[in-house]
Amino acid sequence: MKKFFLFFCLISFLITNLSYAGENSSDSKRLEEPELPLSASSSQSGNKLNIHEAIELAVEKNVDLNQIRKDYEIAKNNVKIANRLQNPSFEMDYGIGNTNKGNPQQIGISQLIEIGKRSPRKKKAQVELLLSDDIIKAAEFEVKMDVREAFIRLAAAKSKLKNIHDQKEIILKLVSISETKIEPNTPDMDIMPSKIVLNQFILKENNARAAVLAAKYDFNKALNINRSQEDNTFFDIEDDDLQDDGFVSHLTPSPKSVMPKFDDVASSAYEKRYDLKIAKNEIEAAKKNLDIIIRQRIPDIELGGGYAYMSSYQNEGNGMISGAYAKANLVNLPLLYNYSPEIKNAKLQLEQAQLRYESTKNKATSNLMSAYEKFIIAQKNLNYYNSDLISNSKEILKIAAQNYAQEKSDVTSLVFVQQSYSEIMDAYIDSLCNYYISWINFLREYNDETLDMNVSL
Repeated sequence: MKKFFLFFCLISFLITNLSYAGENSSDSKRLEEPELPLSASSSQSGNKLNIHEAIELAVEKNVDLNQIRKDYEIAKNNVKIANRLQNPSFEMDYGIGNTNKGNPQQIGISQLIEIGKRSPRKKKAQVELLLSDDIIKAAEFEVKMDVREAFIRLAAAKSKLKNIHDQKEIILKLVSISETKIEPNTPDMDIMPSKIVLNQFILKENNARAAVLAAKYDFNKALNINRSQEDNTFFDIEDDDLQDDGFVSHLTPSPKSVMPKFDDVASSAYEKRYDLKIAKNEIEAAKKNLDIIIRQRIPDIELGGGYAYMSSYQNEGNGMISGAYAKANLVNLPLLYNYSPEIKNAKLQLEQAQLRYESTKNKATSNLMSAYEKFIIAQKNLNYYNSDLISNSKEILKIAAQNYAQEKSDVTSLVFVQQSYSEIMDAYIDSLCNYYISWINFLREYNDETLDMNVSL
């Protein structure tokens, strides 16, 4: 009866503390957050965000994004600059001294008219405006992915801390129970290995707390919110651990979902990838630039007019009659220099842009295929943990606890099994984190968050 009672208590204690892979107990104790050092310790660390709030905040206030968005306003102004008309010139000829006699004085205005240059220049600027818009969208998408990844890594770090803390408490309890069975001040070599394992878990917990703090800094780095001295907010996430039933809330498909075929994914990705859109626009910009350079060979026209006059004391009887005049000039005739080097360079730049597009497309295919395969593997690994490994490990731990309760094994054997279970749970958290991150990396290559997954099995 005594053995049965001990076994019952031990099993109850273990099962209560080893339910990470299943549903968490509603009254489980929340872990104490690691304190923030130095300047961060004085900041407001109470602002906790879910993943949707974090993404919205970053898209709105990320410093890098706001800096890149300025390029769009610059590009809009460049369209106006490219479409400009040349300013007129005011002209005045007035003789001094002897040249003032017998020569007319003139006052007038002239206007340079560009032939065949203004329209191509404007078209190139419009292409660069589209290019700037795609660059901004690509940057916004990359920031979203960075925030999602930092969010998941912080949640995983908290999960590891929770797992290590729970396992340490269990081993501490087992060591305490074993110590009550020996005489005071009597060394017992049977529990010394267990104490060594306990000390190892204490060190692991300290390292895990440091990892949580580092992940929290990385999360704030991904947000990249401009902080003033008055509002030095340090953001955290709502999730205290990384759950395996929160895929939808974390914008990730269930590991039981079926991925579309790669060929279907690739054909769709080619239409969505921002780097390919940017490369295409760079080709168009290079074509417009070549057109502009070629048109430099076309002479411009300068038109002018004004009024020529001569006073009577200057006329000296020559019969000069004052009146209006008009003039026209051909400007920049390509006789001494015909812009051949610039045209050759523009053609080379066009070829570079075309090769850059082909290179981008080739790399996109390889990167997409790699991300696709990594996600499939991460999906299989996580399903294996959920279907076999976790349940088998729990069963082994249960048997070890039963043997200890029936005094068929010592506490050290149980502690080592407990340690193995903890390592498996650590690896499970890594696998769960890798699944989330693999999906994010796949989306980075797919360049769209709206991939339609098939119906779950």
